[in-house]
Amino acid sequence: MTDDVIAKFAEELAREVEGSLSDDEPFSQEIFTRLILERLEDANHLDGTFPLFQQGRVRNAIYRVDGYSFDEERSRLELFTTIYREELPPTRVPQPEVNRAFERAIRFVNACVEGLATQLEPSNSDASDLARLIESQVKTLGSVKITLLTNGVVDKTTGSTDWRDHRVEFDTYDIVRLQRVLGQGETRADITVDLQALTGGPVPCLHVPSQAGEYDAYLSVLPGEALSRIYERYGVRLLELNVRAFLGLQGRKSVNSELRRTIADQPSMFLAYNNGIVATVDDLEIVSDKAGRPSIKSLKGLQIVNGGQTTASLHRARRKENLNLGNVAVPVKIIKVGGADLSEMVASISRAANRQNTVQLADFSAGDPFHQLIETLANNTWLDDGKGRWFYERARGSYLAAEQKAAYRKSDQQSFRAQTPKQRRLRISVIVSGDFTRW
Repeated sequence: MTDDVIAKFAEELAREVEGSLSDDEPFSQEIFTRLILERLEDANHLDGTFPLFQQGRVRNAIYRVDGYSFDEERSRLELFTTIYREELPPTRVPQPEVNRAFERAIRFVNACVEGLATQLEPSNSDASDLARLIESQVKTLGSVKITLLTNGVVDKTTGSTDWRDHRVEFDTYDIVRLQRVLGQGETRADITVDLQALTGGPVPCLHVPSQAGEYDAYLSVLPGEALSRIYERYGVRLLELNVRAFLGLQGRKSVNSELRRTIADQPSMFLAYNNGIVATVDDLEIVSDKAGRPSIKSLKGLQIVNGGQTTASLHRARRKENLNLGNVAVPVKIIKVGGADLSEMVASISRAANRQNTVQLADFSAGDPFHQLIETLANNTWLDDGKGRWFYERARGSYLAAEQKAAYRKSDQQSFRAQTPKQRRLRISVIVSGDFTRW
């Protein structure tokens, strides 16, 4: 999931929260809690929840709870605690702040067991009822869970602790998980590249319209650093329409090894040696310089349909091997499809482009609408807990590409392995003339 998608989801949620402020509900945090509990119930993640803000002190220590649910049949108590932030885009919530939120909720349970109900104002009947419920049920509770709701980003989302002969489980719905569960998912259209911000100015290009009006072509040169950073942000999502992904650097004579050698030893020759990339876009913004020559300011719906090897090799060289890409330039042909069918044109481009690595028969079926649909479902459909999903390897090598990209940072590697372990990888197969062929 990209930062842009999460930021957009967070902005829409914040607008709804602020738009719901009223004399009856004057606090953003309480509105956020109510909205999230309602929607998680609609998504069948929670059941029988009640928003309830209660905060106080016991022996100079703060207790607090923002909501609860109690399953009488299974004797299961779940308390909700909320961290709501005004900052946009979402920022990381420091772990000590997360820990304090869980600790305050545990103090609330302790206070209930120790007779909090008798200390509360008589008019505070909802909190008194919850306090009496916990006090009366504490000995027979089957499980206790404390769930944090936040519009921030949390690194460690689960945990547990011991409390009064019970194991208390901690869970978190941060903005990333909430987007997975409640959002609309990520599509190709979400890939937006601001070249002006990325490179310091619009990128000069040569516009070549097709005579039949089926497409517009733009020939340009992208800095290797910029292309690497685009891949850094969007990863294998850039290769959604590609027939194969990054196939690694194995083998002394492999094409990707040669790419790496050129980057390291002769970076200024990269433009001369490399065939460059072919990309499609849903749209692009063209501006003119003082002489009236066209330049590309931004790209929307960017897809690299040929040159995934080049793109991933540049990214690996910069992130994994700390090679300087300052003198690397990459030729690029950008196709904006007009009246032609995008999928059909991409398939044609893929078949006609140079085969830097052997393309197998199954590779060409990777662009079929069926496989694209399955990949989209796999990318945007999370397991019930919102923490893991399946990985559909529609393009040969895409799992390896995603795995290698995640390996550049330990936290990303851990997240990737937890969310999409190898046992949840599905690989494309194709039936040809009655024979079943697979990778």
